Amino acid sequence: MSRIVRIAAACVLICTAVWWRPSDAAAAQPATWNFAQAAIPGAQPLGDYGKGVLVAVVDTWVDPNDTQFGGRVIDEADCVGSNGSPSSCRDHTYAPDACTHGTHVAGTIASASYGVAPEADLLAVQALSYNPANGECTGSTNDVAAAIDFAVAKGAKVINLSLGDLVPLLFQSGQVTSAIAAAAAAGVVVVVAAGNSGLPWTDNYGTNAIMVAATGPSGQLASYSDSFVLPEGSIGIAAPGGDTGSSPTCAPSDCILSTLPGNQFGLMEGTSMATPHVSGTAALLLAEHPGRGRAGVIQALVSTARPLSGASGGLLDATAALELDPPHASAPVAGPTVSAQSRPASSSPLATTGATSAPAGTAGAAQAASGGSGTPTATPTTGRPAGTSSAASGGGSPPGAPPGSTQIRRVASAGTRPAAARSWADRHGPVLAAAAALVVIVAASGALLYRRRARRG
Repeated sequence: MSRIVRIAAACVLICTAVWWRPSDAAAAQPATWNFAQAAIPGAQPLGDYGKGVLVAVVDTWVDPNDTQFGGRVIDEADCVGSNGSPSSCRDHTYAPDACTHGTHVAGTIASASYGVAPEADLLAVQALSYNPANGECTGSTNDVAAAIDFAVAKGAKVINLSLGDLVPLLFQSGQVTSAIAAAAAAGVVVVVAAGNSGLPWTDNYGTNAIMVAATGPSGQLASYSDSFVLPEGSIGIAAPGGDTGSSPTCAPSDCILSTLPGNQFGLMEGTSMATPHVSGTAALLLAEHPGRGRAGVIQALVSTARPLSGASGGLLDATAALELDPPHASAPVAGPTVSAQSRPASSSPLATTGATSAPAGTAGAAQAASGGSGTPTATPTTGRPAGTSSAASGGGSPPGAPPGSTQIRRVASAGTRPAAARSWADRHGPVLAAAAALVVIVAASGALLYRRRARRG
């Protein structure tokens, strides 16, 4: 009988080794300061890595072929020139240009190596484009409003708007305000970068959106976020966005590392970089409990945020939010602001870390380091450049970046995406291993009893 036990034990070990392995996505992600600060790693498995939740990135174009997205950019649309009409957005289309901002933002939400929700699906809605006349990546409020409407119609559960400094008069646009109100009324979580360096708010969207301010590596508000005090009734939170302060260069220790077009990685800072941390966490919350809905997501984010000096709403704590049991969550968040108008204006901004990056000089463009294969010669971005936005000194790959990457100012290079995280086998492997071991034990015991009876007969 001892021989049977040894065989069974060996089978258990083999089956466990084959089936019960750690998530590929979690294993592939380097430990970055921003993930540690926002308590992202502990939240990811609780939220099934955001699997199946559709997040819309309304921004510049997003590279759908980046291997870090693993085919999870399920659709693209170009709303540039739509003049406020979502029906004028060109579905299944994107227009590549020198802008890298959208791919960087999308990477923080859902890339395999640096994504908060590395199994979430992405809807890339292009509302901004590169203007060679001034070297800026920018867009109109009409196109942004059309892109929001388009994303809602496509079924997005979360919409990320890392736009503030890139779109003139964004916070004064009644059309954008109405589009955000309509999205909130449809149950969509809208997350908005609060902007950098005291960008004025005429409308901060009230309860219809989460405004996000940025924090630096110290855990305090970034120098460009200043104080972040929201009007009463507004929803806001802060998240990691990076902060170089007076330093002329961006480094992995003080900026946000994420994807760039052409399988590259890059470093950027700003509230634009903070906002996708909140959007990614919202995707984790919806994947964990789809029934919690928009109000439940906002409640979890706001009620678990850690106190932060100078900021309304506090600092994002993703793990605490995911550990919050929806039925027992504290005070509910007010519903969307709705008036007698079909798309009413609302009132307040949301603070997030990594808010929309401030422009470099007057253009807000970040210059890519020259000479890198596959690296754009210029990377105009809404992300806030460090110093003058020249190439970061030292060259080489930043810590945590794949071999062969080229560091750029606010920018560096990327590798391939590993196998899908949390597959069916990952989740059910222990059960399969135990079942296989039980089958072996029963079969072996039966065979032994049969042999003994045969000898006695």
